Amino acid sequence: MDILDQEATEDESLLSRQPHLAQSRQPSHIANQSLIGMSTQYDSTIKMAAASDGTVRTKWNEWKPHIEILAGGEVPLPLVTSTTS
Repeated sequence: MDILDQEATEDESLLSRQPHLAQSRQPSHIANQSLIGMSTQYDSTIKMAAASDGTVRTKWNEWKPHIEILAGGEVPLPLVTSTTS
């Protein structure tokens, strides 16, 4: 969205210096409506994907020990050290 905002600012600046161009050009926010819509849709998709990734990470951390047990066999027992002299 930053690049579209920058383009709109540049367009306004150009039209303030050369007002006669306004007759032959659409305002930036109208000319870029489809791009703004696509940008909004992509932004929404990325935010939804990030939330989904967070859910997967949380579930992975929750289930990882159990998956490791199933994938690797029995859990190794802690090493018992003898204290006999």
